[in-house]
Amino acid sequence: MWTDPDRHPYLIFVEKEPAGFAIVHWTGKDYDMEQFFVMRKFRRTGLGRAAAYRLFDMFRGPWGIEQITSNTVAQAFWRNVISGYTDDDFEDTLGDDPMQSFVS
Repeated sequence: MWTDPDRHPYLIFVEKEPAGFAIVHWTGKDYDMEQFFVMRKFRRTGLGRAAAYRLFDMFRGPWGIEQITSNTVAQAFWRNVISGYTDDDFEDTLGDDPMQSFVS
């Protein structure tokens, strides 16, 4: 059973088939997409974008989504998704681990 009240796990389905998962974490100052995964066969279908938008809408407030520097695919995905969601109204912090900050 999930017991951490600051972490919110979600399964992503396409019809009745599991397609991925996400964990949203309230850090005390903002929401973080702690984990986000879409199965390869469902990538590039719009599913990840739709799931992210839904989570942003469910958890209103400040967000900070960080990626590992070497994961350039994740960086491109999150920049694209967040840019679309916010109409380019976000801060992109480069550094050891890139992060996008915005308010949903």
